[in-house]
Amino acid sequence: MLKIIAIPVALGLLLLAIPSRAQTVPIIVTNVPANGATDVPPSEPVVLTFSVPMNTSATTVQFFNSSVPPPNGLTVIRSWNSEGTRLTNTPNPPFPEGKAITWFATGMDRQGHPLGPPFT
Repeated sequence: MLKIIAIPVALGLLLLAIPSRAQTVPIIVTNVPANGATDVPPSEPVVLTFSVPMNTSATTVQFFNSSVPPPNGLTVIRSWNSEGTRLTNTPNPPFPEGKAITWFATGMDRQGHPLGPPFT
């Protein structure tokens, strides 16, 4: 999305097309389950929806068991929708039951703009 600004000048108007923040900085607009959710089944996928199509090879999410010291990475099966805006992360094996799971997303959109702000 572009924001158009018209500036009067001596011989007419100068039009400027300025990219909006949403265009230059991709963000995660929703995550399911929500941050802080409790009683989530250990095998329930974590689904992230992005504001713009992402570079699916450069965008990843890491999952950790917060109740044990590093290294404590957890394995998921990742799948993207065809538009590159929704990433489904299915625990494989299921996440540990009754434990706090932390995640951290990194990546970029298809134009090379980095994901921001940091989202966990």
